[in-house]
Amino acid sequence: MTGKRFFWVDCREGENWDKRKSIVTTALESGASGIVLLPGDVEKARGLGNIDLVSTSEDSDVVLVGPGGEGDGTIKAPKNLNDSRDLKKLRELHNKGLKTCGYVEIRSKDDETLAWTEALKKGTPLSGNADYIIVIGKDWEV
Repeated sequence: MTGKRFFWVDCREGENWDKRKSIVTTALESGASGIVLLPGDVEKARGLGNIDLVSTSEDSDVVLVGPGGEGDGTIKAPKNLNDSRDLKKLRELHNKGLKTCGYVEIRSKDDETLAWTEALKKGTPLSGNADYIIVIGKDWEV
């Protein structure tokens, strides 16, 4: 396989910035393409290296949609995805010209549908227009 390596590191764990910063530094040294941050850590991490900063903050390089919403189950995803808050947010951010990443934890068939819809080709009627998507699957029986 040839090509460029691509991976993001989740740097949201750790009780304070110093602990999270050590994860950020390790990610940078490992050649990560991006780091997933808490919104309050975006500006702190900005000067540490040339890497995509991913968070729920619109000040990040890639805006993460799903944590605190339908993607992580905080809000139940509607049966009709035309009413999806996360998909509407992805489209809104896309229309502002921001890079986006959908985040979905697969816990049910409905979550699979949400992830599939976020990943649809841009411009497709139901598409969330996400540039990237993070899918967390812990139960392979779903």
